[in-house]
Amino acid sequence: MVNLHEDIYVDLDGTLVQTDLLFESAIQLLKNNFFYIALFPFWLLKGRSHLKSKIAERTSINIDSLPYNHNLIEYLREKKNDGHHLFLATASHQKFADQVSEHLGIFQGVIATNDRCNLKSHQKLVAIRKNSDRFSYIGNSRDDYCLFEHAQNAILVNGSKRFTKKTNEIFKIDRVFPVTPWSFKTLLSSLRIYQWTKNVLLFIPLFLSGSLSEEQSLSTIVMMFFSFSLLASATYIFNDLSDIENDRQHPRKCSRPIASGVLPIPVAILSAFILIIASYSIAFLIGPKATMGLSCYLVITLFYTYIAKTYFLVDVIFLATLYSIRIIIGAVVINLDVSIWLLAFSMFIFLSLALVKRVSELLTLQQKSRTTTSGRDYTISDVNILTMMGIVSAFISVLVIMLFIAEGTEYKNPEFIWFICPIVLYWTSRLWFKTIRHEMTDDPIVFAFKDKGSLVCGIFIFITISLSIYL
Repeated sequence: MVNLHEDIYVDLDGTLVQTDLLFESAIQLLKNNFFYIALFPFWLLKGRSHLKSKIAERTSINIDSLPYNHNLIEYLREKKNDGHHLFLATASHQKFADQVSEHLGIFQGVIATNDRCNLKSHQKLVAIRKNSDRFSYIGNSRDDYCLFEHAQNAILVNGSKRFTKKTNEIFKIDRVFPVTPWSFKTLLSSLRIYQWTKNVLLFIPLFLSGSLSEEQSLSTIVMMFFSFSLLASATYIFNDLSDIENDRQHPRKCSRPIASGVLPIPVAILSAFILIIASYSIAFLIGPKATMGLSCYLVITLFYTYIAKTYFLVDVIFLATLYSIRIIIGAVVINLDVSIWLLAFSMFIFLSLALVKRVSELLTLQQKSRTTTSGRDYTISDVNILTMMGIVSAFISVLVIMLFIAEGTEYKNPEFIWFICPIVLYWTSRLWFKTIRHEMTDDPIVFAFKDKGSLVCGIFIFITISLSIYL
């Protein structure tokens, strides 16, 4: 047990919170102005303390929404009530440490990194000894070994059984606070593999051209599907990093691996770059058109992630574009011309789906008695007008199909295409009813692959087009 005369020093990153505030602040700075990344190496040349200070000067973190270790905080409150003096001792910058201390209201003092000293490992031990002859320490990593060695009581916060066992063999650990460790399954969750269903859109030009039986074209699209999917997963990670603070305030997204702190930010970043390398490796095998298509998608996605999605209506237009670009790339890599009618239909139908996504999010917030979105320029009062725009956009997409038929096609049995119109009318109307009834998940495309009514509509559309083209 901890002696009443011993002060308790608590680490911050990975201990009191399940994240690293240096990475959190760096991400926020790059989100505000990505070109700061060019200054990072020069700041780092002057030392980690200088780097942390420069980043802290230029950014802020939502301290209230950080993924705190609530079991540890409850333990600390009990110790404070028993008369112990609690101190926050961290390598994070003094600015953020002070804010955390003020938010929790349980610490008597804070020692942290400043312009002159990066308070880590031995530097932290020196600072603690200036304040206390006897102390207990709560930490989570190998950098804390020197503090465990000199502490009267060592308390470990870590999710790895292997690391806990190894640390306990070296030091006498008085107590362990387990946290959820990240795993390969956690990483897969952040990749959102279920979202790969969107990339089926790459097959549409091949299907509509009547060339589905051509092995070379089909194998090219299959390779492109996996290349595109790997890149998309990388962009989902970048999106989650960019939205980390907003996701923590969302009723569902707060449980995402990065937002909840389960998946470490460095692991997420490294995974994203590995996915990009793998994606482009496949694209190089396909050819330069595939590489250019991927690059266009990546640039548009990053522009949407860091700039466009914060602007009213601009975000849904970019979402519709990101859906449509899949169709364009699917045609380009197998040297097919993209029909202007197909592009017009895709823009209107995907604009409707993008608006479904936004309205669904607003209705979810309304249920939580919130009036505005976090990180997006919408309010609850926008629901009606966005719903109207979405329904009109869906109906216009059906009108595009009718105009396409009226102009005349080269299909063998074009009369079958007329049957698509009532099916699309029913399906889009169904999506909007589901949305207004609060039955829509965040992404309508993923919802469509799970919803029986949508799957039936998809099967009928597939059969109808097949009869028109291949019969």
